[in-house]
Amino acid sequence: MRLMKLKTIGVELGKHKPRWRRINPVAIELGLSHSIIGLDDHPNPASQLYPYCLDQLSRYFDGEIDFNSFEESIRVAFPRHGYLLSTVDKLTNSILKQFAQIHQEPKNKELLNLLNRERILSSISPITQISYRHQAESILEEEEGELFRAEWVSYFSFSDTSAEASQNTTRRRN
Repeated sequence: MRLMKLKTIGVELGKHKPRWRRINPVAIELGLSHSIIGLDDHPNPASQLYPYCLDQLSRYFDGEIDFNSFEESIRVAFPRHGYLLSTVDKLTNSILKQFAQIHQEPKNKELLNLLNRERILSSISPITQISYRHQAESILEEEEGELFRAEWVSYFSFSDTSAEASQNTTRRRN
């Protein structure tokens, strides 16, 4: 969602007439201003902000630049919305820790294999769901807590669903 929002903002900025001011080279030499390398020479630099941010993210993950340089370049490119990308390292680290935890525990591996076998099936009957639930419960011990089923919901637009909900509400009232 974060990358999608930045991409949308970048596309919108690229549609408009460039308001990008060329940076005075003397100001850059004196350290009074930042130059976004490669963008200042483009006819419409705003249209290149999103690819620039992705490049900076890649360079950060590859260890070519440190976090402070990464964060500063993102904030220069997207002053109001740069925070969306500047916290992506924390999000990525959190996700990687969760994956590592899943793959370290033998019980988690068994549960993941069980889930993958279930996901291969095109349709699942209630009896099959109950069977999978019993298999998952047999993998876990009682003192390990409750068992919940995880469902993956593909991306959808909230504006689309709210419009449908308001139409359904209107129909019910009539």
